[in-house]
Amino acid sequence: MLISRARWVRLSLILLASALLCPTWVTVASAQSNDTVAVDSSTAESNFPSDMTFALSASAQGKIAHVDLVYQQASLATLELLPADFSQDGDGLTATAKADFATYYVPVGVDLTYHWVITFADETVKETDSSVVTWIDNRFTWNMRQGTGIEVYSYDRSDKFMDFVMETANKAVQDMIALYNPPKTLPIRIWLYESGKDFAGTQAANSQEWAAGAAYPSLQVILAVIPKNSKSEVNRVLPHEISHQILSQATINPYNAPATWIDEGLAVVAQIGGKSHYEDDVRQAYDNGELLSLRSLISSFPYDPSQASLAYGESYLVMQFILDQYGPNSIQAIIAAYRQGNSQDDVIQKALGMSYEELEQAWLNQFGNSGIDRLAA
Repeated sequence: MLISRARWVRLSLILLASALLCPTWVTVASAQSNDTVAVDSSTAESNFPSDMTFALSASAQGKIAHVDLVYQQASLATLELLPADFSQDGDGLTATAKADFATYYVPVGVDLTYHWVITFADETVKETDSSVVTWIDNRFTWNMRQGTGIEVYSYDRSDKFMDFVMETANKAVQDMIALYNPPKTLPIRIWLYESGKDFAGTQAANSQEWAAGAAYPSLQVILAVIPKNSKSEVNRVLPHEISHQILSQATINPYNAPATWIDEGLAVVAQIGGKSHYEDDVRQAYDNGELLSLRSLISSFPYDPSQASLAYGESYLVMQFILDQYGPNSIQAIIAAYRQGNSQDDVIQKALGMSYEELEQAWLNQFGNSGIDRLAA
């Protein structure tokens, strides 16, 4: 594969799983080549929140044309290629590459697997062994607790409180696996922040200011705001965010992802507390003819905080309605339909035997509405 080079290039190479072990785009060294590389050191340093600096020191025989850094986020099948600055003095080689995680946002707490690709003037290519580094928020000193399929990182928390955190997180993982029935699960990493101010420093530009946590299912990472000794927030936030992770692992397919209202609705159902107000909020919107349609909540929720809260409330009540009316098997049927790559409409039709509109009408009738005209345009 020929690559057009520039001073700063960021390329995503989508590879098949087999190609991750033996990348097909690498030129194979010929038997006659005398080019060699011996690594003295390969390091990575977090400069949170802006970037990570990678450095290579090696001995190299043969004239070098260019050096690249290649890294992979968590378990993603996408490799990022970053041209490096390098110098060669006799057999000595030094190279540095800076990955800009502010411009090209990478959530904090993610493991990066990286290696160096050295291309010689004769087009021979040598690759170093891979190393793993965590893109870490080094404003804090983190302590790690490990459970079944989870790691929880925190700072300034008592052992007693963290015992409660681990008990809650472990139970949530077990409950979600039992309900969502994923074919396999990947370890989940949870980072607990003391305050919204601390958490805000981890977010990408233009993120929603009202967010109190974030789940990155494809990266198996959760960032959550849990004030000291707040068991109510542990019960509210951790099951919610863990639901996102396990649901993603249960529905993974190349074609489609769960509708936002299904994903968020199930996450609120999973919460222990913190949801009693939703019925009153939705009832008020219903009385005012301001309910949101389920179709409007497929791809995303409104940015406005009050509308977002209404979206959460509706999603929760519809998913609770499905559970109450059709049982846990209906949730597993929805998940199985997503895993097969069905469209949003086909998921509801195959799992529940009805259309989107029929589902919405059934919920509205149960909620006390006489017609779908209560929905806002």
